[in-house]
Amino acid sequence: MNICFITARIIDLPQRLLNNNTYSTLFKISFPHKRKLLCYATAVVYGKISQDAFDLYFKGDYVIIEGKLLISKNINNNKELAINIINIHPAHIIIQR
Repeated sequence: MNICFITARIIDLPQRLLNNNTYSTLFKISFPHKRKLLCYATAVVYGKISQDAFDLYFKGDYVIIEGKLLISKNINNNKELAINIINIHPAHIIIQR
């Protein structure tokens, strides 16, 4: 199985989508690294957790994500990282300089 735990920051406002009478929430996230490089991914949440994610999390929030990683290709045939979220938790990160 391809289940992971990731600490990420939400970089876009969560969007609510309706597909086949099922709501989902979609948002972009980034992963902080020590080398100040960022990796971006698209996160998708379904079901009741979708409603919670849309109501509770906003742009700039740090979250801990439990989900499944997927690599897909976009229209330009470039690879993208996508995460199907199983569970999401709030996080607080303290960065010392």
